[in-house]
Amino acid sequence: MFPVAESAGYCFVTLPLFPAMSDADVERVCAAVREVSGKC
Repeated sequence: MFPVAESAGYCFVTLPLFPAMSDADVERVCAAVREVSGKC
């Protein structure tokens, strides 16, 4: 129905970052980003 929006949706990422996150949470997010970067 919205091919341009759907296509763009595969290229953008929203990171779960917010002030109340612990250092361990931030590290987990960063590790996940490192793991998948370059796979797109």
